[in-house]
Amino acid sequence: IAHIGVVPGEAFGKADYLRLAYAQSNANLEAGMRRFAAAVTE
Repeated sequence: IAHIGVVPGEAFGKADYLRLAYAQSNANLEAGMRRFAAAVTE
Protein backbone atom coordinates (compact mmCIF):
# COMPACT_ATOMS: atom_id res chain seq x y z
CA ILE A 1 0.00 0.00 0.00
CA ALA A 2 2.71 2.50 0.99
CA HIS A 3 5.26 1.20 -1.56
CA ILE A 4 8.03 0.89 1.02
CA GLY A 5 9.96 -2.19 2.09
CA VAL A 6 9.82 -3.54 5.62
CA VAL A 7 11.04 -6.78 7.19
CA PRO A 8 9.42 -8.45 10.22
CA GLY A 9 11.46 -7.94 13.37
CA GLU A 10 11.51 -11.67 14.14
CA ALA A 11 14.37 -12.03 11.65
CA PHE A 12 16.44 -9.76 13.93
CA GLY A 13 15.28 -11.05 17.33
CA LYS A 14 12.58 -8.39 17.88
CA ALA A 15 9.18 -9.99 17.32
CA ASP A 16 7.15 -6.85 18.13
CA TYR A 17 9.07 -4.61 15.71
CA LEU A 18 9.68 -4.14 12.02
CA ARG A 19 12.84 -3.12 10.21
CA LEU A 20 13.07 -0.40 7.57
CA ALA A 21 15.93 0.19 5.14
CA TYR A 22 16.55 3.87 4.57
CA ALA A 23 19.43 4.33 2.12
CA GLN A 24 17.60 7.13 0.32
CA SER A 25 17.61 10.89 0.06
CA ASN A 26 15.84 12.88 2.76
CA ALA A 27 13.10 13.82 0.30
CA ASN A 28 12.42 10.14 -0.50
CA LEU A 29 12.49 9.23 3.21
CA GLU A 30 9.99 11.95 4.06
CA ALA A 31 7.66 10.90 1.24
CA GLY A 32 7.93 7.25 2.26
CA MET A 33 7.18 8.03 5.91
CA ARG A 34 4.11 10.04 4.88
CA ARG A 35 2.90 7.03 2.85
CA PHE A 36 3.70 4.69 5.75
CA ALA A 37 1.79 6.86 8.23
CA ALA A 38 -1.20 7.02 5.90
CA ALA A 39 -1.16 3.24 5.40
CA VAL A 40 -1.05 2.37 9.11
CA THR A 41 -3.80 4.83 10.05
CA GLU A 42 -6.30 3.36 7.56
